Amino acid sequence: MKRGPRPRHIPIDHYFWAIAQPDLTSDTCWEWPGFRNNGKWPYGFFTLDGEQMPAHRAAWILAYGPIPDGIFILHRCDNPPCVRPSHLFAGTPLDNMRDMIAKGRNKPIQRAMKNGRWAVHYPACIDCGTTVVIHHAKGLCYLCYARMRPSSTWAVHQWEQEHKKV
Repeated sequence: MKRGPRPRHIPIDHYFWAIAQPDLTSDTCWEWPGFRNNGKWPYGFFTLDGEQMPAHRAAWILAYGPIPDGIFILHRCDNPPCVRPSHLFAGTPLDNMRDMIAKGRNKPIQRAMKNGRWAVHYPACIDCGTTVVIHHAKGLCYLCYARMRPSSTWAVHQWEQEHKKV
């Protein structure tokens, strides 16, 4: 089907599935052939009711109805451009994290290096407790370190004395 603005006489669901070109003969993924994000995760995108959204979310809305606030649409097949409704399921952010860990997509936290050696390993930032943000040094994530770091050398020495582990 030719890409471009949707002709107004074609219903949005017919237009979406004409672009997706589903293969009903097998249980394979229906990869979105339209616009895709070329970043780390190649999700397809579609404009539904004037709002651009990931194509798998549009597929869910067209197949099952509206998505409640705070709910993610996850892939059973672990294939970001897939829009097949039977490969999708709804879940909370916690479900999303559990799915990521169960499928082995989580990466270890990168920690700071100093003089070619790893800095002290902290499982979480000692200030905000995050494990998601990369650690900088002294047990702080780089955001807390940047916020708390004094600007002068004397102040750095004072700050280190105040925050030294006993």
